[in-house]
Amino acid sequence: MSIEPRQTVRTSVIVGTDQYKRIAAIAEANNVSVAWVIRTAIGQFLEQHEDQMRLPLQVPRFATGD
Repeated sequence: MSIEPRQTVRTSVIVGTDQYKRIAAIAEANNVSVAWVIRTAIGQFLEQHEDQMRLPLQVPRFATGD
């Protein structure tokens, strides 16, 4: 039996200093990496919105190029 290698993609995200500090505190309190916390949060978000391609999100003006 062959096992397929786990496929991953590296990406980067810019977060505010306050958000990073909060994520880092959660990671430290649970003895996991910041990356693990972020991957877990993304997984939960995707599960929550599994059947939605369009989300009711408020996009900041600077993100739209206006």
